[in-house]
Amino acid sequence: MFYMAATKQNITTIGIDGGDFYPKDEVKSGIQRLVKSFLNSLLARKRLQSRWFYYFFNEKKEVTTLKPIIAKNIPKRFFSSLFLPLHMLLDRNRVYLGFSGILPHLVRLFGRKSIVFIHDLGFYHNPQYYQDPSRMIWQTEYALYGANRIIVFSDYIKDQIYARFPKIPEGKIVRIYPGADHLIKPKKLPMIKEKFFLYVGVIKAAKNIELLLQYFSEFLSQSTDRNVKLILIGAREDKYYQRICLSSAYKKIHDNLIFTDKVSDQELVGYYLNCLALLNVSHEEGFCYPVIEALHLGRQVIVNDIPLYREFKPFFQSLHIEKEGISFVNSMQCVVKQAVHPIKIIKSPFTWSKFAGELLQVVDEVAL
Repeated sequence: MFYMAATKQNITTIGIDGGDFYPKDEVKSGIQRLVKSFLNSLLARKRLQSRWFYYFFNEKKEVTTLKPIIAKNIPKRFFSSLFLPLHMLLDRNRVYLGFSGILPHLVRLFGRKSIVFIHDLGFYHNPQYYQDPSRMIWQTEYALYGANRIIVFSDYIKDQIYARFPKIPEGKIVRIYPGADHLIKPKKLPMIKEKFFLYVGVIKAAKNIELLLQYFSEFLSQSTDRNVKLILIGAREDKYYQRICLSSAYKKIHDNLIFTDKVSDQELVGYYLNCLALLNVSHEEGFCYPVIEALHLGRQVIVNDIPLYREFKPFFQSLHIEKEGISFVNSMQCVVKQAVHPIKIIKSPFTWSKFAGELLQVVDEVAL
């Protein structure tokens, strides 16, 4: 695809809000995954006739080279409200990409075009699970009305926004599926001896971990093999984790639970390929990377019945959507009885090359 213009006079410069993602660190969140994978897709393109500035904050003073992308480490304090817009002005960026869902006021004041990513609207439905829902609502509505384009990761979230904000014009919100092909199947399958179910994601209230432990406890009470484990991979919110440890389900099955904070992508692939199934019972999801990652690797995935997963179902036969606890536990039992380890990667629309191509088309439209 011919991207932007070939002359210096009308070449487009783009500023990316990368937040706390540092290129040399392991990915710790969905937003970091998004930023890293998009940057990698840009770097892989042979022709990129535009200038890209990647702004991030990190305690490390060294600046990594991402040619032809210019990486700039700017202060964390007042990052979005002041320093990022000022750097965009000095670097003459015409288009702003807000991966974290924030549209800085100064970006609009300086007359820059903007594309902002809205991940989900969970803080409207379940504000009790978020630290500062009022601020998140304000930031989201400011971005929805102030940005030139809004990118969402599912038709479900797109429909939600139009239903809640009917004055937003048609065409302003664009659905683009993120990729899942950042995880590579190894030539030799790493083996983990013990049988286990897997959860991947942050340990926080919105992810409904207490209900997941109840389902796993019920599974163990019905199982002939009491040695099956549940491995939970992800950073923990301290207060919520302490609440989990005091729950009756945790006390009952704690010997079968393994909490792991950080793993590399290579280690994560090993967990996916060896698990009986990935489990997820979040209250709400706008796009769930672990579910798509596991499905992309051909794994069995068992989830609760929320609208997002129905959108994934046509692409993946190994996705089991269960409406209630009894059917969820029964699905876990069936997976154990039919335990296999398929390693064939499924073809799907969730590729980073496709994501980058569709996003660049939106950039083209906005830059005109």
